[in-house]
Amino acid sequence: MTLTTFREIHPSSRPKAGEAPRPDMFTIVERTVDLEALAPGTIAVKTLYLSVDPYLRSPLGFDGDEARPSPPAMQMSQFKDAASITAFDEVFGGRGAGIIIKSNNKDYKEGDLVAADWKWTDIAVFDPSKEITFEKLDPSIFTTEATNDEDLRSPAGKFNISHALGLLSVSGSHAYYGVTQALQVKKGDVVVVSGAGGSIGLMVDQLVQVFGGVAVGVAGGEDKCAKLVSSKLVNHAIDYKAAGNSSDKIIADLKAVAPHGVDKYFDNTGGPITVAVVASLNKGGRIYICGAVSDYNNVGWMQRLYQGSLGQGPEVTVQRGTDLSPTFLDKIPEARVELIKFVREGTLTPHEYVVEGFENVPRAWTDMLEGKNFGKTV
Repeated sequence: MTLTTFREIHPSSRPKAGEAPRPDMFTIVERTVDLEALAPGTIAVKTLYLSVDPYLRSPLGFDGDEARPSPPAMQMSQFKDAASITAFDEVFGGRGAGIIIKSNNKDYKEGDLVAADWKWTDIAVFDPSKEITFEKLDPSIFTTEATNDEDLRSPAGKFNISHALGLLSVSGSHAYYGVTQALQVKKGDVVVVSGAGGSIGLMVDQLVQVFGGVAVGVAGGEDKCAKLVSSKLVNHAIDYKAAGNSSDKIIADLKAVAPHGVDKYFDNTGGPITVAVVASLNKGGRIYICGAVSDYNNVGWMQRLYQGSLGQGPEVTVQRGTDLSPTFLDKIPEARVELIKFVREGTLTPHEYVVEGFENVPRAWTDMLEGKNFGKTV
């Protein structure tokens, strides 16, 4: 018997209500596995990339919470444990992408590229038939080789498998269908995007312009806002930090760049930004609520995100991510086709914030929650 050592990341404490997660709330645990004695039907995958996402704030919970699984109704592909609370002796995290290093499953072979919700571990062993989030990645689309923007614009260019966690995952699907179906962006629409420098926000910024809209990005920090504008990712940028996160000041900033009001709003943050945008919406406006990261450190945030009122008037249409998530998940392959087309045309560029080192995964996650990233964090 030859045992292979691998590592898992477990939660070791939970934040108090109102407190932000910290990297020291996690611990690395070593495990061993005999790769020559895999159970029938199982595969062993070497993790190459791990996704760190805002929704993982839910599985960490709050101080005093008891561990619990996600209700069956919340166990959707790529979001299996979105409403769970992870126990201290369990692996924390979400989706990963990697390569099969050992297989005892006739349908999968060593070298296949795959993605699934195997959480923060550097080797994952599981039966794909029992994993609702499992996906075998198309080798005509994905590669383990490093790629750049020029490669991706080539008709035959492949995407590094990190993009199976971002642009070509449920995130890209939410961005695409959020813009095209929920918001129904058309030429001339003024569209505000909160969290404009984040994973989904950066895609939405660009897709709004692809469909003829005027993208107004709201982000935190002078440098980030300047980069959004200079890179032509948005038409206008508003720095909510410079506005002191004040709804009144953000309203004034919006009026300066959109004197005739706002038509559509893609909401990733909630909070004072959303209050300001809702107050600036024109009649017939549309809102798509994808997230509310500003509220994630407060108890009850999930209920407010999915059920709370924004105070909008009856003439404004509001849709939430949970309303359309099954649709977006079922249509990821269709969204991929469109997103790849835009990348090839040069109208959409994926952006990633890559943090090296398995031991740095918790810090990558907390940095992302604090807005230190530019693009998808992996």
